[in-house]
Amino acid sequence: MDAEHLTGSKDEEQEQAFTWKHLFQSPDLRRPLFIACFLQVAQQFSGINAVFFFSKSIFESARVDDDHVPFAIIGTNAVNVLMTVVAVPLMDIAGRRPLLLLPMAVMIFDLILMTVCRLVQANDPTIPGIAYVTIACVIIYVTAFAVGLGPIPMMIGAELFRQRPRPKAMSVASVVNWVGTFAIAMTFESIQTVAGDFTFVVFVVLLFGFLVFTYFFVPETKNRTIEEIVASFSSSHRPSKVIESAEEEEMKQLQASPLGRPGDSAAANDREENTKGEGEETLRLVTSHAVETTDGKAEEEASTTPAVH
Repeated sequence: MDAEHLTGSKDEEQEQAFTWKHLFQSPDLRRPLFIACFLQVAQQFSGINAVFFFSKSIFESARVDDDHVPFAIIGTNAVNVLMTVVAVPLMDIAGRRPLLLLPMAVMIFDLILMTVCRLVQANDPTIPGIAYVTIACVIIYVTAFAVGLGPIPMMIGAELFRQRPRPKAMSVASVVNWVGTFAIAMTFESIQTVAGDFTFVVFVVLLFGFLVFTYFFVPETKNRTIEEIVASFSSSHRPSKVIESAEEEEMKQLQASPLGRPGDSAAANDREENTKGEGEETLRLVTSHAVETTDGKAEEEASTTPAVH
């Protein structure tokens, strides 16, 4: 019980050694932190939540039959789940960057096609099959998202940081993600009211900006060690002074702690066992020497004493 408590206290001290101040002041962490947050923004402002939250109104505005709308919504969500499962092994095969860039290009083309379908249908609602083209566009869009902007931002964000800054950095990225979700949920209906059939053009422009940023600034992390990734964000291979000061502060806290360094308890046990063994060996030698001395004196006295007749 005491050992578990001591281990837990030691882990808490190591976690507290890297503070929020270190995260935001370190020059080596600014770029990866910005990239991690930017990918969360790209995920939310790609329009995916607008499609999911308002898929019913999207299908209805595309004049899909009311009887077919529930099946279209279920199919869209099923495709999202299925393609997310497919994306897990695909990330290690194709890499992170290709699965960001190519699906974003597909999403841009798909939203343009969806906008054209809405415009055509607004001018001539009697064109056959246009509603099903809209459903296909939504499914293709969700498929591209599920293998790209869906799973990769959180994964690649975590791969940009060492162990100590990673929890706090990913906490910031998660906050950005939820703020983006809230912003889209609150504003999409207003955008739809103002833009009308050109609603998705807004997301086309945003996706194009995200695509350009990803191409120039987001690194590939597949088959790269954390040292190589971190070094790519620094002008030198040495950590910044803020990181070094955090490490020095951590060492001071560990040295000042009664727990000491992680290997102190094990070393102390080894020293205690060695001391105990040396003491037992010394006692054995002294006892053996005393017995030999006593036997020698007894033999000497026996040889010098005259025999009694």
